[in-house]
Amino acid sequence: MEVHCWKIGWMLAVCLAAAIGSGAALTCDWKGSGLAHGTTGHVTVVSLGCGAGRVQWRYPQGALRVALDPSDAFDFRACLRVEAGSRGARIFVETHRRLQLLWAEDDGLDAGRWRCFVSRGGAASLFLEAPGERADPLVRSGVSFEYDAQPTESDRLWDDLEDCRPCTDSEVLLSYCTSDFVVRGQITGVEHHDRLDRSALLLSASRVIRQTNDIFRTNGELTFGDAPAGDLSNHVSDRYRPAVQFADSAATADTAVRGRVYVPRHCGAHSGRAQYLLMGRHRLGVPMVTCSLAVDEWRRIRAAAERSATNECVLET
Repeated sequence: MEVHCWKIGWMLAVCLAAAIGSGAALTCDWKGSGLAHGTTGHVTVVSLGCGAGRVQWRYPQGALRVALDPSDAFDFRACLRVEAGSRGARIFVETHRRLQLLWAEDDGLDAGRWRCFVSRGGAASLFLEAPGERADPLVRSGVSFEYDAQPTESDRLWDDLEDCRPCTDSEVLLSYCTSDFVVRGQITGVEHHDRLDRSALLLSASRVIRQTNDIFRTNGELTFGDAPAGDLSNHVSDRYRPAVQFADSAATADTAVRGRVYVPRHCGAHSGRAQYLLMGRHRLGVPMVTCSLAVDEWRRIRAAAERSATNECVLET
């Protein structure tokens, strides 16, 4: 859904054309050009109703306002991954009565670092602003980014340590049944990528219960410690190719399976000898852990769920 407006001052805009097609399917992606309207005072307004998608603004001119409204009921925390080589506009998030800078090509942060923010009232808006009239839009290749939003609890402020807290029993069961990957194994190595604000966990898997992409592979197919900076996840994002389902495969000594998954840097991950069950989802092309627990703890949760018939899928050990 798209609305075209002309800006009067910093945040006030007069909309001259309303969105069309009420009741249409939700829009996840948007692609457009700043040259389409031929004026630096123009503001293009886009409304996206999905929890994940991609925005491409070529030859930025004027401004682009992207309204994110993936849910009518929940607040959310969203993150952006701005594609390397993006240039020609800065990205702000609209907060209470002001704009907060999220990304600029000269902000000194790593190009692959996620830029995150929290919604207000179940919605949030991004504001992309191109340089003034003296800049030639043809020399600005454009800005492209992916976004991903996940629900939060509306009754409290977001705390980054929320990423690190243990999952409740009900969250473990839901994550087991719905995650992109579920694997049992040992964390044999950890690499901290401070510039990306993530830590990579190398898992030696005794059992791959589910994966929707080939992030867990045999020893000969996976490298660790020398992966190039642009390929830290060592897998192909499921956004760019059909997902492949691998289920319930046990590893042997001759065909050991390893994989790399990620947690936020501030969670202080470390390796050890214990066996863990790890679950997670692909987020912005990166397999992120959402729940992890010791195998003995998982057996307790599994047994309790089966006794009370609260399991919603088949629970393996």
